[in-house]
Amino acid sequence: MNVVTDLSQRYDLDDQTTLIDQHAGGCMPVKIMKPRNAGPHPVVILLMGMKGVDLALCSMGRLIAEEGYAVAIPDLYHDSGGKTSALPADFDEALEAMHGLREQRAMDDIGATLEFIASRSDMNTSRISLFGHCLGGRLALVAASYFPNQFRCIASYYASGLETCLSAFGSIDIPTQIVSAGKSLFACEQTLGQVESNLRQHNPVVERLSYAEAAHNFLDAGCQNYDPLLAADALYRTFDFIAANTVNETVAA
Repeated sequence: MNVVTDLSQRYDLDDQTTLIDQHAGGCMPVKIMKPRNAGPHPVVILLMGMKGVDLALCSMGRLIAEEGYAVAIPDLYHDSGGKTSALPADFDEALEAMHGLREQRAMDDIGATLEFIASRSDMNTSRISLFGHCLGGRLALVAASYFPNQFRCIASYYASGLETCLSAFGSIDIPTQIVSAGKSLFACEQTLGQVESNLRQHNPVVERLSYAEAAHNFLDAGCQNYDPLLAADALYRTFDFIAANTVNETVAA
């Protein structure tokens, strides 16, 4: 599997950006990618890393949509000084943007995304998964705790900044996949081990994927740490995990 970064290459997908009016919170862009047929399609909410909704994240969204999902990518930096269209220019600026993102505001944005999904007849609200890396990996775990009974499963890659919210994860009882990068400077193995331990308190399905030789952001095709072989292996296993807990699982009527 190769992550496609040339967005001029078109697949048989609908690809559009919708603005969600949050009144005092302004308008939040949400990128939607999905198969062209009517659906309803199972949904993956893809949460951005510290660099925001960039070309590499959109490329990943296309890969997921090609598996038959409707993918929603909310722009969680939309109210950062009115710079909706300006992505962080370098690592330092991305780090500053990530630290400036208020967690409660991110939860409000994810809640607005869930309301938008509920308004769509082509999206299956009973089959929603969360997938995120770096900043998005942490927010995926926080959102699963914040919105109980909304998601079918979570995939969280090398989640950063977990130390302040470890206690909340013991309440997560949906299938959870944790992916670690052994050489990450932002998501240490010890902290992820604590997350795994907390999750296992009430969660019968916790899957840990460890890539000892991987650096932080090894999944990100726009990053110098990108490792296409490890990224392909991890994504295949994540796709199988999400399918097992959404597409292939029988939902009670």
